[in-house]
This record gives sequence, structure tokens and C-alpha cells, in this order.
Amino acid sequence: MENNVEPKKKSKKKLIVIISILLIMAIIIGALAVGGYYFLESEKNKIQEIKNSQEQALCEMSENISYGYEITYEDLLIKLVDTSKLKENTNITIKINDKELIEGEKFIFNELGTYTINTSLEYTYIYPIIKSKSELIENEKSIEIKIEDTEKPVITGVSNKEITVGDTIDLSSGITATDNIDGNLQVTIDGTVDNTKAGEYSIKVIATDKSGNSETATFTVTVKEKPKPKVSVSSQTNKKETGKTGNSATNSNTSNSVVEKRTFTTEELKAEANTAKSTYRSQINAVLNCTNQYRQEKGLPNLVLDETLTTAACMRAVEMAYSGVLAHTRPDGRDFDTVLEEVNVFPYAWGENIAWGQATPEKAAEWWRNSPGHYANMVREFFGKIGIGAFKLNGRFYWVQLFTN
Repeated sequence: MENNVEPKKKSKKKLIVIISILLIMAIIIGALAVGGYYFLESEKNKIQEIKNSQEQALCEMSENISYGYEITYEDLLIKLVDTSKLKENTNITIKINDKELIEGEKFIFNELGTYTINTSLEYTYIYPIIKSKSELIENEKSIEIKIEDTEKPVITGVSNKEITVGDTIDLSSGITATDNIDGNLQVTIDGTVDNTKAGEYSIKVIATDKSGNSETATFTVTVKEKPKPKVSVSSQTNKKETGKTGNSATNSNTSNSVVEKRTFTTEELKAEANTAKSTYRSQINAVLNCTNQYRQEKGLPNLVLDETLTTAACMRAVEMAYSGVLAHTRPDGRDFDTVLEEVNVFPYAWGENIAWGQATPEKAAEWWRNSPGHYANMVREFFGKIGIGAFKLNGRFYWVQLFTN
């Protein structure tokens, strides 16, 4: 009986050892399982934090984008992504309408319509213990930008115009309109002008682009009455000066003192006149000063010395000196105002003063002032320009004043 008890005790001990080992292994496995679970949860949280940070790094574009706007990849990246919130080695992809932009590239918004800008972030997370295990963390954001034409056309060449009764006028002449997208545009003229009736007419210019943006401008057309007939003085001229007083003659067109007679072509006469302008510039300026002094005494604005009119006035002085025709008609019998046509001047009103024999410009101006017809020309309100001629031949000065509006 005693021999059977010992084996039973040994079997019980062995069983207890096995159970203990199993319990220990279970505890270890459980501990590993719990540790693994908490490890994976911790990594999952880290991955989610990275994903959240990437989500926050994607920005909205607050800047308005207009037609023709040009931007580089680098500038666009600054506007779309806050890179300070990203992990190192995060891959960033930017696409505009499915076209991927690369570093250093520019994009131009040169078409109207909607642009889709897509920004993608990719980061590969590698588990710290299980190096072979990784996870791709992705974020994406799309925004739409609508490019519209909101800029009005630009109208140029609009200015007030003047015509005379009976004249025709092209209201759109010289007026152009351009658009930043459409280029040159047609303009529409709103308004009419009655060229048979004097008055002021308001005209509107309208330009509209393909997007419906419209610009307007206005100008005034003044229709003036036909000009009054030309203004001329009487033919009274100073033929000879003796001392401080002068002897005058009326309707005289000859001078016995002219000993050298010459005829000129128009070009030759202009050449002589230009030489006279240079030679007698001081006398011309002196006559101008005296004339404007007389106007100032009556509260009138100064006359402006016009160089073209001065050429014409010197032409008259030269031809009178060399022809002996001292009158308001030219040596060939034409009216004095035909000299204006020869220098391409076509005023509404004009007049002429002539004199000869006065030794100084001051005496010539004084003689005109003392002659009612000549003085009237010097102080007419509607004259604004003057040309002055001076020429000396055989010791005698010839003086001319041409006035225009």
C-alpha cells in the first residue's frame, strides 16, 4: 500500500507545475496583448494628430484673383499651405484644373470661367517598433475660383467740338474704345447734331464689352453761326513823316520814292519775309508792346504774336516796299487777305493796318493809334492774334499789322 501513495504525490506536483506555467504564460500573453493594444491605440492617435495637423495646414485663398493674374508655384504654395504645421518630408501636390504645377513654374489666369485648385498632402508614417509597418496619411482640399470680367472699357479721343452752320461732322471721328479682354470695341453714339441751327448739342459715347461691362463719355458739339464778313480798315495811310507830325493821304497806292521795283514768286517772298523777321525782330517786338499797352488801357487781353502771321505781315511789307503799291490790295490787285492763304491761315475774321515812313516802331504805333480806323483794329475784342511786319528799303520803313481771331 505504501508504494502506491508516492507516485500519486508526484503526479499532483507535476500537474501543479504545468498549471503554474500555463498561468504564467497566460499572464504574459495577456500583458503583451494589453501592451500591444495600448501601443496600437497610441500610434493611431499619433497618426490622427498628424492628419489633423495636415488638415489645419490647408488654407483658404482670401485674395481676389482677376483676369490676367500671374502667380508662381512658390507664391501659390504660401497662400494654400501653412508648411509650419507639416511633418518633414510631407509631399505637397498642387493642381489647377488637373494641371500639376512644379517648382519655379508660373500660372496665368488668362481665360474667363471657373478654376479648380486642388492641394494634396501625403506623409508616410513608419511605426517606431515595427519598422516594416507604415501608413500613408493623406489630406486633400479643393477650392474654386471664378474669373469674371468686371473691368469697364476705356474710351479715348472724346473732346468738345465746334462747327459752323452748314458744316458736316463725323461724331465718332477720333474716338476709340478698348477692353482689357476683348481688345478694340465699337462705340455707339447717342445723340444728334442739327447743323442747320446754331446751338450746343450733348453727345454720349457708349462702349460695351462681351461681358456686359459698359462705359460712357459725353462731349458737346457747338454749332456756331457763320462768321461775320472780314474786317478791314480804311485805306488811309501815312505816306510821309516830317518832324513830329505826318502828312497822310487817302486811297493812295503808289509811292514815288520807290526806286527799285521787284516781283516775287510766293516762295521768294516768303524767304525775304523770313529774313526780315530775323533782321527786324526788335522793331516787331516794340510794335507788339505798344499795341498791347493800348489794349491794356481799355482792359482788354494782350494779343499773342503769331509767327505764321508775322511771316505773312513781313511778306506784305516786302512786297509794298519793292512794288510801290501801298494799299490794302496787293501788287497783283488781289485783296491783302490772300497772303493769309499763302501761309495756310484761314481765320473767321481778320484785319490789316499798314503804314510807312515812320522811323521807329513807337511812332508807327502812335500814328495808328491816332487814326480811328487803325486804332479800332488794334483794340477789337474778337482779335486774339497778331502778326507784325517790318521792312526797310532805301532808308524808309514799311510797317504792317495783321490781326485774326
